[in-house]
Amino acid sequence: MDVRRFRACLPLKQAKPGEPLENSLTHTCKLRGYQRWSMNGHAHWSIHPWRHDENYVRYLDELIWAVENGVYPFTRTGFKWDMRTEGEHINEWLAVLRKHGRALG
Repeated sequence: MDVRRFRACLPLKQAKPGEPLENSLTHTCKLRGYQRWSMNGHAHWSIHPWRHDENYVRYLDELIWAVENGVYPFTRTGFKWDMRTEGEHINEWLAVLRKHGRALG
């Protein structure tokens, strides 16, 4: 991502109220004369939270640390870009965080 170009797209504009963030990013980039591209493949990935549930909110600081440091469960459920935190799905993330010495609250 070219951060300088991205800053030119702030603040984000919604095409429709309540739309997903990805749609607002695409819409705003288009308004500013840019294009938003997503790359798929083994060298490119992103993490997409399914739900902003209680587990996600409770462990958000640790999940951000994990993403920023390239730490994530080896086996993910669903699509390769999914971040599942609801119910027992949080256990895979917690195990990886503990392995890396993260204190969990």
